[in-house]
Amino acid sequence: MFTRFPLNEGMANLQHENLVVHLVRDPLAKIVKHGTAAAREIDRRSWVLNIRGLARDTAKWLLFPDEFLPWALSARRAISGLRDEPNVVVASVGPLSAVIPARFASRRFGAPLAVDYRDLIEVGKGRTSARFNFRRHLVGLLERAVTDTAVLISSVTEPMTMVLGTLLRKKTILVQNGFEPSEFANRKPYPSSSKLRVVFCGTIYPKERNPSPLFQAVSTLKREKGISNISIEFFGKTAPEVKQSAIKEGVDENVVFHGEVSHANSIQAQMNADVLLLLYRENNPDEKDVYSGKLFEYIGARRPILCLGIEEGIGP
Repeated sequence: MFTRFPLNEGMANLQHENLVVHLVRDPLAKIVKHGTAAAREIDRRSWVLNIRGLARDTAKWLLFPDEFLPWALSARRAISGLRDEPNVVVASVGPLSAVIPARFASRRFGAPLAVDYRDLIEVGKGRTSARFNFRRHLVGLLERAVTDTAVLISSVTEPMTMVLGTLLRKKTILVQNGFEPSEFANRKPYPSSSKLRVVFCGTIYPKERNPSPLFQAVSTLKREKGISNISIEFFGKTAPEVKQSAIKEGVDENVVFHGEVSHANSIQAQMNADVLLLLYRENNPDEKDVYSGKLFEYIGARRPILCLGIEEGIGP
């Protein structure tokens, strides 16, 4: 099992007699961590955000097929040094870069390759866009190329399974997401007695999964009803634009960025919440066939879920 480094402390129970985990450092980890810190420290200078956003978008454009390519190349080198030969190689995607070291391992050791789609990448998404995009076209070609030797494709929803099976012409099975009940079994919720706590756990990428409608609603409550005892708390990597949006709506005092925390602390934060926030890209047709991986963990926390960004589909 190969995973990116740094791994969230206690992200999962990885202690098993038959499980060996190889941590591969992500060369871009420090940059990402700096971006998370920027979200907590950003001020009202919008031009700073614009420059940072442009630099980030340019870097993502230059890294093909995605920003995880440096990690994939590092993982490929680590695989070269493995002594124990695997019986099966499984790649969990997206991102697409995860298939690169997996395909290398499959060929190096002569082991069958299975590709597990947690999200659609490009082949499955292309059917929803009428406009031609050269970069996306290239990503789609690469996706087909790196999965061509896979003996099995799995995905998390029935629509994704049907689409991928048809377009990739591979045997495809359904393997849904879930949560680990034991992670919640011995925990007690500690809700706040003085405020309504809305909690989001996970990563918010720039220009995607926008929480601004919630900020606007809280702003309206403060202005028209005098209700201000609402705390919106983000656990995980968050784009600086989210902080800027909170400032713009006048609710920055109601928003807390905790940054990356351990998996155990994330579970506890979910249980302590009054409401759990689930974000999708706004009415994006690509979202209709997918579940958010966080949805099942939210269900495990047994708290009410507020879903923003999508009005129909299997996700909500």
